[in-house]
Amino acid sequence: MKKHNLLKVALLPLLLMSAAGCDGSTDDSYSFIKQVDKYGVLPTSVTDANVSIDFLVYIEGQKGVINDIGNYSPYLNEDGEPYVPETGELRKYGPSDVEYHEAAKYFAAASEFKKYCPDVEINLIYCSIGEYNKTIQAYREQYGHLPHLMWATDHVVEMMEVGMAVDVTQYEDSPYYDSYNDYMMSRFRFGNFQAGFPIAAEPWGVFVNTSDLEEYNVLDKVYEGGVCTDEYKDWVDNFTWDSFMSAVKATSTDDHAGLDKVVEYLLSYSLDTVNAKFLSEGQVDLTGPEVDAVMSRLLGLENELATASNGYTAYIHDGTAPQKGTPDKTKYPNLADWDGLKNFVEDQYFTFTASAPWSLTTYSQYIEQHNLQDEITIDYLPYPKVDDDAFAYSGIAVEGLTVGQQCIIGSDDNGERCENGQALLEQEVAANFAMFFGCDPRAIEARKNVKYEFNGTPYEGSLTLPIIKRGFQFDWQEDPELAVNDPSLDYDDNWQYQLALWLEVYNAYVTNDQPADVEDFTNVSYGLTKMLDTIYGDEVSTLNFWNEPVNVYENNEPRDIFDKWQARYSHFVNLDSNSGNLGSADYVAEVMARLAEVEEDINSNAEKAWLDLNDKVYIYYGVDDNGEPLYTIDRTGRNDYEGSIFN
Repeated sequence: MKKHNLLKVALLPLLLMSAAGCDGSTDDSYSFIKQVDKYGVLPTSVTDANVSIDFLVYIEGQKGVINDIGNYSPYLNEDGEPYVPETGELRKYGPSDVEYHEAAKYFAAASEFKKYCPDVEINLIYCSIGEYNKTIQAYREQYGHLPHLMWATDHVVEMMEVGMAVDVTQYEDSPYYDSYNDYMMSRFRFGNFQAGFPIAAEPWGVFVNTSDLEEYNVLDKVYEGGVCTDEYKDWVDNFTWDSFMSAVKATSTDDHAGLDKVVEYLLSYSLDTVNAKFLSEGQVDLTGPEVDAVMSRLLGLENELATASNGYTAYIHDGTAPQKGTPDKTKYPNLADWDGLKNFVEDQYFTFTASAPWSLTTYSQYIEQHNLQDEITIDYLPYPKVDDDAFAYSGIAVEGLTVGQQCIIGSDDNGERCENGQALLEQEVAANFAMFFGCDPRAIEARKNVKYEFNGTPYEGSLTLPIIKRGFQFDWQEDPELAVNDPSLDYDDNWQYQLALWLEVYNAYVTNDQPADVEDFTNVSYGLTKMLDTIYGDEVSTLNFWNEPVNVYENNEPRDIFDKWQARYSHFVNLDSNSGNLGSADYVAEVMARLAEVEEDINSNAEKAWLDLNDKVYIYYGVDDNGEPLYTIDRTGRNDYEGSIFN
């Protein structure tokens, strides 16, 4: 799962902001230089900087520090040493030095950044997610300030809650700033505070083994002549709970399940009075008269899927682990929990899975690395609709980079850095690297070409779906002399360019052996095409409430206000029996009986979560010259982006 409570109240006393610099202002000893490099993007204050930047990320199960990751090259000379072909210069790091695939993209982008900022060193610090808080505290105690950049998945709001995040609107004059996708930027915008930059976009939906749709006669043909058939397109367009259930039942046999396990997302993203209403209005409707019948029906279908006697799922929900399920060893003796990737792609135990909906790239890599292209074809669909007239919603994890606030009370060592402007220069360099990493086509090219090894297996490329606007061009790309060095010359815009590279790296979703058509999508799997439309289309129907303020504090510990709804598989269980357990006869009745309680809990605490965030920002980020709060934290602008269906 991606959801973690990263930042605890215990951190709060350590992170009180100093009065100087907390509003992003500078003193007379330092000012941002507005001149730029020859491309008109990176300020000369950054290109001329001689600083060291520390970048904290998490790599699960690992811990360490790698200094100067920009000193990397994917090219090896005849002696097997990494080098720069144009100059012959040797580098410290090559593919075998990047042993964790999560780090590859950072090495590549830093190497490209170093071409323009040769005296900047970027040091990668990594730890497990469970050690993230401790690592931040230990770093601050050692150096007297925060890491310059922090990647905490999609929980920028929690970094902001404890005074860690810089308001990056101070860098809004950068052409990079304007290039970001409006929706993705809005996920980190809280009133007049922009708390981070998008770094990745991971859509959440439903994977389907399209080979099964043919084998079990759900459809006659999915592909013909290397393109999707009209029959398959119609099926995807009308992927409702009814058609989903029909396909699950049709593909469930004595040795094959239609679905791996029932997950909370399926219902929540389909029913627009849950996630969609919460995003647009800050409230949910679980009990209204127009919702009641639909809710009861969907809960019934959810329960039907999980009923062990039906045999529709590869995991059964019993009284000991109802919220997660356990492998059904009677049918699948080799089925191993936490091995869903192999179970789905290689062993093909089930037709659908939504258990790891963010694994869009992982499934493609697994297929390619295990040479399974001729054995399985997969697609990625938005969540099933309630009916044909409903929107096809998808979830999305928009992950963010926090620029670490550099001027913190409580450190004698840090005081001098803040007074002479060194801290603010480092902060500016960090912000520009974050933007360069996500939006510059030269960084995207480097990330596509990065070579690395993971568990002894060679890989190439580490990309995310585009986080840049559609149709966006940088000014330097219009200059014939400068555009000679533009890797995206063959495309109409940077969005098309990045998507084309993404599909080249993760080609399980390209239906033939031709380059992906990123204009008309003729040879891109139709489910993924629909998914892309929910994210980048004229009416955005992608939902991300993971970065909403949803925490309220009880006994100084954060509680997610959605916890009772999201954990309904276990929340209503009578521990002395299976009463109310998912898969039991009275599941629907038990859940329906508690919905008013759950709705009240969410809605009564939703405003409190925003007010609590506002109070914390007031404490940590201070007031203006008139004594007024520097930031007003509210829902303003959360859905104010082009294409939003919520405006």
